[in-house]
Amino acid sequence: MNKHILSFYLFFCLFLFLPLVEVIAGWNSFIVNFDKSVYGKGTQTWQIAPYDDKWVYFANKNGMVQFDGNVWNVFPLNNASDVRSVLASATQKRIYVGGINEFGYYEPDADGSLAYHCMSDTLESSVRFLGNVWGIHETDNILYFQGDGCVVKYLNGKYTAIEMNAKIDCSNMVNGILYIGTDRGVWLLVGNTFFPLQGADALASKRIRGIIPYKKGVLVVTAYSGLYYCDGRTMEPFITGAEEFMRENEVFCVAKKEDKIALGTIHKGLLLIDCNTMQLKYFNENNGLRNNTVLSVSFDSTGNLWAGLDSGIDYVCLSSPFTNLYSYPYSYGTGYTAAVEGGYLYLGTNRGLYYTSYPVKMNGDLPDIRPIPQSSGQVWNLCRIGEELFCLHDRGIFLVNGTSVKRVTDIAGAWCCQLVAGLRTQCRAAAGCRLGHGDPVHSGVCARARRGERDHRRVHRRGRYVSRACAAQNGAFSAGVR
Repeated sequence: MNKHILSFYLFFCLFLFLPLVEVIAGWNSFIVNFDKSVYGKGTQTWQIAPYDDKWVYFANKNGMVQFDGNVWNVFPLNNASDVRSVLASATQKRIYVGGINEFGYYEPDADGSLAYHCMSDTLESSVRFLGNVWGIHETDNILYFQGDGCVVKYLNGKYTAIEMNAKIDCSNMVNGILYIGTDRGVWLLVGNTFFPLQGADALASKRIRGIIPYKKGVLVVTAYSGLYYCDGRTMEPFITGAEEFMRENEVFCVAKKEDKIALGTIHKGLLLIDCNTMQLKYFNENNGLRNNTVLSVSFDSTGNLWAGLDSGIDYVCLSSPFTNLYSYPYSYGTGYTAAVEGGYLYLGTNRGLYYTSYPVKMNGDLPDIRPIPQSSGQVWNLCRIGEELFCLHDRGIFLVNGTSVKRVTDIAGAWCCQLVAGLRTQCRAAAGCRLGHGDPVHSGVCARARRGERDHRRVHRRGRYVSRACAAQNGAFSAGVR
């Protein structure tokens, strides 16, 4: 599945950055945006369940959404309610789903298509209306369905409703034990009875958003008060350095894989925490996330991160070696070329030539990228000839000098240039040129030679055909043109 998602982005990175610019740690991971229109127009996505490396299932407003890396399918519940939770069971070969007052499972029928089987319609009337089924968990052939105020246990064809005299906000299975986060703190299930987590009484005043395994205990994630480590005897704050960020932006969901923790917030996108180094990474609308309200997160088998948004679904390519410097909506155009020279990173796009310091410095949450004056328009290439850097532009050839450019020919359009040896006078730069727009009308080859301190330029007229290859002929410069 990942090959489908990443193919375009890998091609773009290889084209744009590899020849001239080393990939820099700390840049932005690529984020693939999936608009709601591609998977049935359902807005909120409440939970995500990757299954091996081929399938991903989403609990969505319009139903259970299935994605195989190429095709999206939507499967509604019997009562057409929002799907709140989803569990892909490898042991049962089923996809369990929970909605509003309903839960059941999908499994392949005789022709391989998924068929839905409702389980909740056999519940006793006293527990039939369990509200939102926010969590589904599996251990030792036991299934647990977490509602708003109770947990339904399913074992050997029998249902048992386990009441909790509190509102249940979240739940998770950690080392075979079911933990729930409530408005009365954290509780764990022993048999068919809930008991409070020892040493964690102070959590009763917190809004609990998630419970994840950590070392010999659990990390309890709160909406505004950060993270807490509980080992069953004591509790202590788990300091990340992002406490103010969490307090201001309200954490809503959490996922963990190995030493990485992902937190989704209501107001400011994603926070990624490396528990080994305590390095923090932020993903939001400034660097590629489609929406800042993150309702669900889940790591897949490759270490990449799915994010279910208030509108849309995003895929953060954390394990990819490729990164980007800027993305929608803070875009500077389509990238064509880049070069590092004299402490600057130059970016040639269809809008002009831009520069930023190198290594890149940030201006708040964004890279400090600025346009070079008089460079507006299509930049085709950046070529280094000796100690000089040339910008090959739709309006001609420009010599780049720091944060300014100087035009060196009066010919409109240039695609490539190349140093040619063999002349008595050193030829410093030359380029293929073109005139006009649409289908190119070629003006041939421009040669720039330097004798002493004077520049000498000649234009060698050529025919009306296209070549992108540069070659040296008879000791003189020859350049392919676009």
